[in-house]
Parts: sequence; C-alpha cells; structure tokens
Amino acid sequence: MFEFLNATPDGAPFAELWLGVHPTGPATAETPNGPEQLDHIISGDTTQHLGEDITSRFGQLPYLVKLLAPARPLSMQVHPGREMAMAGYQEEERRGGALD
Repeated sequence: MFEFLNATPDGAPFAELWLGVHPTGPATAETPNGPEQLDHIISGDTTQHLGEDITSRFGQLPYLVKLLAPARPLSMQVHPGREMAMAGYQEEERRGGALD
C-alpha cells in the first residue's frame, strides 16, 4: 500500500484507501496546477472525462474503488440488497430509531 501511495510507513494502522468522488472525501489527482479534487476535475467537463454514455446515465463517476491492505485477515463486509435495506429501515422506523 505504501509503495502505491509513495509514502513511508509511520507505524499507524492503515488497511484501506477509498478512491472516487464521494462528497465527504473525494480523491485528489495531480494536475499541472497542483493537487485538485477528482470531483472538480470531472465536473469541469464530465463528457470528456467519463464519456457520453456514462454522463447521460449517471452524471458523475458511478463507482467508488476501495483498495485493501490489511496486515491480517478482515471480516467480510456485506451490504444489504434494496429489499432488505428497505425492510430494515421500516423496522427501525417502527422502533423509533434516530435518523442520524
């Protein structure tokens, strides 16, 4: 992982790296003008960077890449399908769960 990042390990745990345009932490890219957020680069000319088909279908980068580099095996992370997520949300609503 550190070779990929061109960084020196500092002893702190590091197991994953997210790459994409998530609103709370978009990836950065080196440009001739210095580092720039990937979402800003893409939004400057979406069709040029993503192509006409992806732009018309999604309007933005349609995926988020997660690079894993665990020091030991990790538990499997599974996200629910649409129907299971809706049923879980309805159950939380029935119980009065906080939306945050």
